[in-house]
Amino acid sequence: LLRLNPGFPDVPPDMWWFDPPVTRNNGATIQATEAREQHLGRTWQRWSRHLQPGQWRSGVDRLENFIGLIRAELMRGCGSATV
Repeated sequence: LLRLNPGFPDVPPDMWWFDPPVTRNNGATIQATEAREQHLGRTWQRWSRHLQPGQWRSGVDRLENFIGLIRAELMRGCGSATV
């Protein structure tokens, strides 16, 4: 689940959610994914990630850039993910 802020793409997106939750194969917790939230009648695992100042380039970056960030965080957080 992605939520785009008003003003996107000039305003960067923030955080994303998975249902079902993503876990590491060994069962270890992925940092900043413990929160669960209700959206659209489902329970979602929140990945709390925030872009650093200057990381989002207004007028240049697009949704594809954000999806690339999500992919990189999946690989960094769990390497081999079980969904």
